Amino acid sequence: PYNTNTNLKLSDSASPTVKVRAGGFYDKRETNSRGPTEGGILDLRNDGKNLFLVNPNPAGMQEDVDQLLFGSLTHSLSPKTFYELRLSLSKSTRDTTGLPTGGGAASPETTITGNPVKDVSGFYTVFREVVDWQRFNRERLILKADLSSQINKQNFVKTGLEVTRYNNWNQDYESAGPSSREVRWYSKTYSDTDFLPGGANTGVNPIEVGLYLQDKIEFEGMIVNAGIRADALYTKELTTDVDAYYGAKSPMWKSMTRNKNAPTVEGNRIAAVSPRVGVSHPITSKSLIRFFYGKFTQMPNFEMLYRNEWKSQAANDSDLNGN
Repeated sequence: PYNTNTNLKLSDSASPTVKVRAGGFYDKRETNSRGPTEGGILDLRNDGKNLFLVNPNPAGMQEDVDQLLFGSLTHSLSPKTFYELRLSLSKSTRDTTGLPTGGGAASPETTITGNPVKDVSGFYTVFREVVDWQRFNRERLILKADLSSQINKQNFVKTGLEVTRYNNWNQDYESAGPSSREVRWYSKTYSDTDFLPGGANTGVNPIEVGLYLQDKIEFEGMIVNAGIRADALYTKELTTDVDAYYGAKSPMWKSMTRNKNAPTVEGNRIAAVSPRVGVSHPITSKSLIRFFYGKFTQMPNFEMLYRNEWKSQAANDSDLNGN
């Protein structure tokens, strides 16, 4: 597969107290996409029955691209105090290419995975048409500001603010066989996806804010690192009102195209506070005791927050009138 990795970093000391940095990187890589266990790719899965596939990669290729641009400014206010400002923009994309049956950006409304074709003994799978692909776009614009100061002989204090704005969308299409299809996606609204007729992919734009304060305290024979961090994720986007949906107030919502008319609610703010403390105490010249306590919080995956998911156990679609 074709892979490339390029990065660039520049720095300049504009004055004895000011330093400017800029840079970025570009990384592109292609990997084999893994389809169903049976006949999805030439590998050792399925008890080695995929070893003689005529097409070693029927699920196509995954093309991933990662990009980053950043700039930072560091300014020393005094010999013991300085601040840093950093602005960065990152973007990650994925598309699945090379599917004989279509899929990806070229034809997102593609068909179904066929039955596996066996050899004359009926043991090895030698051919299978596979429809199993993913596309996504993930962008992050991050502004970070830090202030650090050696306020006295014992205390080195650091505080900061970080704000992240996201622009993300995702699509997954999977067919495990002729009578199985599954589609998953999230986007700005239910209809902002090219899965639906006339739609275009528009990302969700939640905002994450983080504040932190930490202090490195040095005593004779002991070092204490203590800090606290507060994070909040403003989900912002409108999502399906699950109380109305699962309450079955209208059967007209229970199809992929008609669910766009279901009531929506605005997502909640998700917040967390994470304290932590670490202690290092030398006992002898060759040994020491370390202690650490911390509470860590991970923000939810966007697929769990915004995901729409539909499954079908039929090869063809029909409306509520049986057409």
